[in-house]
Amino acid sequence: EVAAQLASEEARTVVGLYAQEPELEHRRAIFELLTQAMRRANERVMEDAEKNESRRGMGTTLDLVLLVRDRAFFAHVGDSRAYLVRPTATLQLTHDHAAYDSLRSSGKRSPSGRTRSPLTNSIGHRSDLVVDTLFVDISAGDRVVLCTDGVFDPLDGEAAFQRICRRGDPETICKGLIGAAKKAGGTDDASVIALQMGRRFARRKGDAGPRAKDIATIGASPLLVDLKTSEVLSALAAGVEVELTEGDEVPRAVANDRVAYVILDGLIALPNGRKLGPSGLLMAESLLDVAVRGDLPVVVERARLLRIRHDDFNEVCAHNTHLAAELYKRLARHLAAAGR
Repeated sequence: EVAAQLASEEARTVVGLYAQEPELEHRRAIFELLTQAMRRANERVMEDAEKNESRRGMGTTLDLVLLVRDRAFFAHVGDSRAYLVRPTATLQLTHDHAAYDSLRSSGKRSPSGRTRSPLTNSIGHRSDLVVDTLFVDISAGDRVVLCTDGVFDPLDGEAAFQRICRRGDPETICKGLIGAAKKAGGTDDASVIALQMGRRFARRKGDAGPRAKDIATIGASPLLVDLKTSEVLSALAAGVEVELTEGDEVPRAVANDRVAYVILDGLIALPNGRKLGPSGLLMAESLLDVAVRGDLPVVVERARLLRIRHDDFNEVCAHNTHLAAELYKRLARHLAAAGR
């Protein structure tokens, strides 16, 4: 009881700090809180299975969502999914931890049709648990849907899923998805949680990550092009949005660390006379900790930029080696093209 109380108090403190001052350091603490919750759940399941022979080999998928101010933080393990449903788009936020999905991500062929894909990562099956964390900006009217593969697998494509998720209240969505899955012949566990976002909390200065409307812009940048939405969000979990006005120089370093930028809005003039707009990548060499001297880029039209520190980029890559390989491949391609 004492341990539970201390853990609860620490969790409230971490969330409270972010709510009061949404800075990068406090955001990291939120991610660590969710990650530790997942790992503790994994330990509990494995310990219970070890003590009870009848439960040996049991496991589960797990998705957590934490709403703080105008952001939703996610932690994900397994092949259940989290979706952000908006009036004009439905985004799959999480990446399935399943063998066939991993094959597709690496460009290799996988079985066609609705062949069940073996899990590669789940609660209770491995001590070296991999936890994906990400966050998105949310607005009034947005819906967050968490569901098991027993819901989305039987449905005939994403269109059917999207159509159901955009109608009615959360209860209607849950009943509609489960009913459609059963009607399509689904026999696996079908569980759904749907959340409707009401009043949006006021945005304050400080930390600001990628807004939902910016995801397409960010995903078109040379560093992230052709990655899944879930991978884009994971890669940019350490990004911080900054605003610069006309005439400002874009700095190469912040807090003694080299930084790169993805342009969200506005126009930036490079020292060689070229101009870059939305989706443009600035100072990509900083992500390799390479120093470049000379004049700095200058803001031509008021700009919003997603700033990525070298240390934070390294942290993301260390956490997910598959994503790291994809990012470094794109980074090398971009730098090679820029050097021609």
